[in-house]
Amino acid sequence: MKKKTMMISPIGNDRRKNEKKGFSFLEVMVAVMVLSGGLVLIYKSFLTALDYTNHLTCRLQANILLDEKISTLDRLLQDQNQLTLVPPLAIDRLIIGNKPVNFQYTLDFRSVENLKGLFLLNISINWMEGNRRIHLSREVYLSSPKLII
Repeated sequence: MKKKTMMISPIGNDRRKNEKKGFSFLEVMVAVMVLSGGLVLIYKSFLTALDYTNHLTCRLQANILLDEKISTLDRLLQDQNQLTLVPPLAIDRLIIGNKPVNFQYTLDFRSVENLKGLFLLNISINWMEGNRRIHLSREVYLSSPKLII
């Protein structure tokens, strides 16, 4: 009978002949933890981006409403030479992202001293985003051409 000889070279030996192939429970659990952490971060960043998008949409609408209100007041001053019909407090309700948003205006309109026909309009608008009250304001000068000497 011939005796079998084994190679001693580390390159030729197959050490994993009797070992089972596959992942251990610990390796699977670590992989699940890493993937779960990544998914949580992606979800959190998505919600943050959604919140920023909502804020910027409301801010853009508020700027548009302010521009429209200033334009309306300027036309009223040009046509009628007075702004007595303008209420100091007004509310506009818009639907943004399937949610109603109440934009509340505050107007402060006064004439500029020593300058006939020139008025200072301080207009501000605010709205609620969740539990935050957001405030945006502008000051503009309006003139009535019929009152200027």
